[in-house]
Amino acid sequence: MSADFKDMMPWRLMLASGIGVFLLIKTFLAAPMMQSMLISSFDTNGERWSRYFAAQMDGFEMCLADTPPGAQFEGLSDRHSTFAMTLQAALAAGSIKQIDVLKKDCDCKITLLSPDPAATLSADVERENLELLLQAFHRLLAHQIHGDLVLGDPDRAVSLPTPSVDGEGLEHEVFQMLGAAGNKTWLGSTTTTTTNIADEDHGAHGILEQGVVDHGVMIRLITDVTSAASNLAVLFWSLAVGASCLTAVLVYVATRLLHRSHRHGEMSERQARYLAEHDSLTGLLNRRGFHSRAEAMIAKAHREGKRLCLAQIDLDKFKDINDLHGHAAGDEMLLSVTGMIRRVFPENALAARLGGDEFAVLIMEGQVANGCENFLEGVDTSVVATMDLDGAHHTLMATTSIGYAFYPRDGKTLFELMKASDLALYNVKREGRNATGRYHPNLGRAFERRIWEIDGILMAAQTSQIVPYYQPLVNARTLEIEGFESLVRWKHPKLGLLTPERFSNALRDSAACRAVTRAMLQIITDDLARWHEKGHKFSVGLNIAEADLKNPDFVDDVVSTLDKKGLPHRSLAIEVTEQAANRFNLDVLAEQLTRFREHGMFVALDDFGTDGSSLTILKNLPCTAMKIDKSFVSGMTTDMDDLSIVRSLIDLGHDLGLKIVAEGVESEHQRKVLVNAGADLLQGYLFGKPVEAAVIDQMLTNWPVARVVTTRAA
Repeated sequence: MSADFKDMMPWRLMLASGIGVFLLIKTFLAAPMMQSMLISSFDTNGERWSRYFAAQMDGFEMCLADTPPGAQFEGLSDRHSTFAMTLQAALAAGSIKQIDVLKKDCDCKITLLSPDPAATLSADVERENLELLLQAFHRLLAHQIHGDLVLGDPDRAVSLPTPSVDGEGLEHEVFQMLGAAGNKTWLGSTTTTTTNIADEDHGAHGILEQGVVDHGVMIRLITDVTSAASNLAVLFWSLAVGASCLTAVLVYVATRLLHRSHRHGEMSERQARYLAEHDSLTGLLNRRGFHSRAEAMIAKAHREGKRLCLAQIDLDKFKDINDLHGHAAGDEMLLSVTGMIRRVFPENALAARLGGDEFAVLIMEGQVANGCENFLEGVDTSVVATMDLDGAHHTLMATTSIGYAFYPRDGKTLFELMKASDLALYNVKREGRNATGRYHPNLGRAFERRIWEIDGILMAAQTSQIVPYYQPLVNARTLEIEGFESLVRWKHPKLGLLTPERFSNALRDSAACRAVTRAMLQIITDDLARWHEKGHKFSVGLNIAEADLKNPDFVDDVVSTLDKKGLPHRSLAIEVTEQAANRFNLDVLAEQLTRFREHGMFVALDDFGTDGSSLTILKNLPCTAMKIDKSFVSGMTTDMDDLSIVRSLIDLGHDLGLKIVAEGVESEHQRKVLVNAGADLLQGYLFGKPVEAAVIDQMLTNWPVARVVTTRAA
């Protein structure tokens, strides 16, 4: 329905309703309502005059009965004169056009007509005529003589049906009327009075011979209501037109309000539908809106034999941005990713924010030049957001990871396609983020293995299958054991003892990683408590991952565990890999590690040099030790570059006040080189492989050095 037609509807309804109301009044209500109003008006007036006339007639009858013979009409002159004046005024005013008085028992009738407009009689003559007529009529009544008396032109008298006269007392009735004489409208009102007068007081006069005489009198008032009906019709039709116009206006207003309400309802419905299918922050489709449209695109691609490419985009380290700068900054980064999608991807591509920092874009073959794969591989994955934080202007930079898959090769349904692209995205993030990756079938098998590993690790943490293996850290010069590093192992019931390389995928899962750390912490503190009771006061290093650092309660949990076991806080060393430090926000990481230091624990940066080391990490993190990765140690005896790196790292660490631990020492020659370079602690197969706690007691007893350290300075 067009908007113009909708705008015309109120006017059409207004006109139709007005005409409808007018026709309804004209057809069904006009005549009966006018007649009812006329009758009601005349009924009230006629009853008053009829009662007055009947009372006068009764007075005349009583006067005749009480007056001696021969003087019956002498005492009535004043009454006749007063009554005549009243009748004259009523007839002259037009409130009554004709009065008929009928005697029930003798057929006597008097007809009083209103003055003829053409007559030239004076008011006094009219009154005298009325008096004479009344006197003559009462003489007829007194002698019960049959006859009719008419005042005025008899041809002007109106003959209307005479209603029946029954009953006693005074009875009033309005009888029929309209169009009864000529082209005029007449109304009649009848009052019947019946008076019974006893003979006991007047029987001697011989006038009333019977014991009881019944003087039944009917007074009939007739008036011409043509003018009143005409005036009433004008008033009535004016009211009808007014009612029609008012109805039309009300209908118009109601229609406009309903139309506006309907339009508002349509807008609200459209808005609700929009909000149900779009993301309120970015304006992109949400998961629900994306799914419905993506299904339609897949169906179209199937009909036309075309390919689709689904790319899933994830903002790297989004939680760190929220934790460090607040959710307002996180929202700005999400808007930056949205801007990148709208700027880089085709305008007619289907883009959506699936939730959190997850985005998806579905591209139809032919929407990009050189193919979707070349297009996606060339997308710049970096984003920049500019915002005001704490009253200062900041520019935040972040990266994105993109995984993509093709329809129908990688998935024939939307579910399969999203699963494939999600696996590709997961693989990109696992390999370091900030890149674009394509799905291949091996990723499915890797995903299944990851799920197997995660489920197994979670179960292992609950069933004591997670155990620590300890490797000694010895003083480079005295060869005394100063501590141990705990290394996680999984005692699988079927596969045997598994090293972390066999379940590394599970350790990338936050829940699995935290479960392993909790299990390790409990066992390590139990072993430390037992060794401390035997007088061995060394410390044990606990490796923590990114997932542990993101837990705001982790420091408190560690301190609480040590306190419950009665262990000094310095008996536990916290080891953070350089890779985890690079993936974590340095400010937040520094805050967490500072809390460990405040509780007296050692903090070591593990595997330094393996993940594109940055001096910023050494500068900003509150570490007490730096562990040089074994990849440099193993090559330093044959590669001068590795030797130079090791020496430089040792000197740098000492300048920063750090203890230097060299990992992967496997030969005496390596030990001597490291001692000469100034390393503080050594760790490697030369001093012992990682072993269970039960073996440590024997190791401590049989250690070739005369003394195992019993104290360790912070």
